[in-house]
Amino acid sequence: MKHLIIYCSPNGSTRHVAEVMAKRLSESGRVEAVLDLGTRSSDKGLPPAFRNPDRETCLWIGSPVYVDHPVPPIETFISRLPPSYGCCAVPFVTWGGVTSGTALYEMAQGLIRKGCVLIGAARINERPFTQIFY
Repeated sequence: MKHLIIYCSPNGSTRHVAEVMAKRLSESGRVEAVLDLGTRSSDKGLPPAFRNPDRETCLWIGSPVYVDHPVPPIETFISRLPPSYGCCAVPFVTWGGVTSGTALYEMAQGLIRKGCVLIGAARINERPFTQIFY
């Protein structure tokens, strides 16, 4: 199976998670492409690997949670997928505040509407629990 990883990471946390995933997937499979939507201008098209994935492709798509939702570049990417995109998908979100909101659910629903088969999902809290003593 080939893997495509796409993410947007304004502050670097989602980028870190995507890089760890890419490294791990490279050890056991084949990472075809990694793309940071935050570094692309809106007039550039997607690289060929992202345009017509087959059933042997897994799309890993990541976003930080901003006010309970995925960031706009990720929402736009999902909304612009053709209705029969049809590959496997794993949405993931990074969050550090009080809640991870509905971002993961919204991404999953958008991918399902585009014909993707969800094989997993992940919420990654970027701020580990620390106990405070008084």
